[in-house]
Amino acid sequence: MLGEFLSQERFRALLAGAEAAPRWLEIDPAAVREHYNRRGFLVSHRLPEHPLFELEALFQLCRRMPRQAVKHRFGIVPGNAHFDSSNTAFNGGLTLDEAIDHLEAKRAYIAIYNPEKDPEYRPVIEGLLGELGLAARGQEPWFNWYSTYLFISANDSVTPYHMDREMNFLLQIRGRKTVQLWDPRDSGVMTPAQRDFLFSYADDSRPAWHDGLPKLAHVFELRPGLGVHHPFIAPHLVTTGPNVSVSLAITFRSPRSDVWSDAHVFNHKLRRFGLGGIPVRENELVDATKAGCIRALRRARATIKGQAPQMADAAH
Repeated sequence: MLGEFLSQERFRALLAGAEAAPRWLEIDPAAVREHYNRRGFLVSHRLPEHPLFELEALFQLCRRMPRQAVKHRFGIVPGNAHFDSSNTAFNGGLTLDEAIDHLEAKRAYIAIYNPEKDPEYRPVIEGLLGELGLAARGQEPWFNWYSTYLFISANDSVTPYHMDREMNFLLQIRGRKTVQLWDPRDSGVMTPAQRDFLFSYADDSRPAWHDGLPKLAHVFELRPGLGVHHPFIAPHLVTTGPNVSVSLAITFRSPRSDVWSDAHVFNHKLRRFGLGGIPVRENELVDATKAGCIRALRRARATIKGQAPQMADAAH
C-alpha cells in the first residue's frame, strides 16, 4: 500500500516540530471549523518560494526516485477517462526522459508518488503535514496515515474525474489549475450504494462520470500560493491553465475517517441481505458499531490465517 502509517507519538512529534518552525501554510481556523470534511475551502501557502519545488529540482527528483514511483503520460485526456488506467492508456510510447526533457513540447504530465520517501524532500513534507495537523487538531485527534504526490503538467493537462478514499490538501506551486470539486454526500453526485462500493477496491469501484455532474460542481481557481481542501472521498476533476503547472497533494487519514471507511465496508457487504441502508456519517454511534463489526471480522479472519491482528486492522 502507498503511504505511511503514523503512531500517535510520531504524529505528536510532527506537531511539535511544526510549532517550532517557520510556517509555510496559512489556514484560516474559522474555515477549518466551518468547512473541514464538509466542503472545499481555499488555503494560502509560501511553497513557490521553496527551492525544492523549482522545476529543475523536481526533474532531478524524478530521475532519482524509483521508476515505478514516477508515472507519466500525455497531459490532454478526456475528463471522463478511466482514472486508474489513464497513465497507461494515454502514455502512447512516451518515455520518462522525453516527458522530463520536453515537457511542454510533448504536452506531458508527470506524477511523483510518495516524494516523502526521498531524504531531501521528507523533512519538508513532514513539516507541512505537521502544519496541517496543527490546523485540523480541533477536528482530528491525529492523522494515522499519509501519502503525498507531486504533479508536473504541461498546459491544458487534465486529471480525469475520480475520488480518493482519504482527505487531501492540493497546494498549487507553479502555474494555474481549475479544480472542480463535488460534495460526496450529495446523492446526485454519488449514491449511498456507490459510496459504499468505493471501499470494495474493485477495479470498477470508483463511480464514473455522468452528465449531471457539471451543474453540481464547486469550482476553485488555483494560482501559485493557493490550495484547496478536498473533503473525505470528494470527487474532483482538475485542469491546468496555459502554462506549466506544479502542485503538491497531501492526502491523509485519521481514526475518524477510518471509522467511516469501515462503516462503508459494512454497508457494502450487508446490502446483499437488505441491511446497511443507513448512510455513513448520518449517525456516529451507528458508524462506530458498523466499523467495530468489520474490525472484529477482520481480526477473526487474521487469527484463522495466523496473521498478526494489528496488521489485519491496518488493511483496507
